[in-house]
Amino acid sequence: MQRSSADASQQAPRITAPSSLVASALEAGALTGSRAHVIPGAVMFSIFGFAGQHIYNFFDTRHAARPVKVLSEDEYEEMLKEKLLKVDVEIALVDESIEKLRQQNQTSGNPEK
Repeated sequence: MQRSSADASQQAPRITAPSSLVASALEAGALTGSRAHVIPGAVMFSIFGFAGQHIYNFFDTRHAARPVKVLSEDEYEEMLKEKLLKVDVEIALVDESIEKLRQQNQTSGNPEK
């Protein structure tokens, strides 16, 4: 089964651990004041960023809530048929109500115009 480009565009972009690692290292280099602390700070922040990103990704995939479901053509067709059936039922109920009102109007002696 091929995935359409619409399926691919609906997926949220994921932050990967390597990009988090690089960002943490650059942040550590900018935050540490002296040159002697740049490398140890970059290493520590890289480890923290790497671990934090993996923890976030674990919980994100585990509790992923997708409010929009990608439907197959058959599922979509079935959903439309159900909605059409509901509309037909509502139309039938309105028609019955109109017919009852017409009968009440005729029995009360007021002819329909």
